[in-house]
Amino acid sequence: MQVTQMTQTSQRHADQFTDGTKVFEVTNNSHTIKVIVEAWNSNHNSFVIYYNDIKKTASSNYPKAIGLAMLLLN
Repeated sequence: MQVTQMTQTSQRHADQFTDGTKVFEVTNNSHTIKVIVEAWNSNHNSFVIYYNDIKKTASSNYPKAIGLAMLLLN
């Protein structure tokens, strides 16, 4: 497993990040997990978790999003 990006921050909620920001990326063999901030309406963002560029789930909480992303690798 190779972590290619992980944002270290004290911010916890997706609304504290800019839309389109990639906050986490890890590659394991031929599988890639990305966590990207996406706006889901005009007032709120969420951390969307992609597995091989397929949207799997989302969370508004940063640590939870990273945990969910890691679970997808198993």
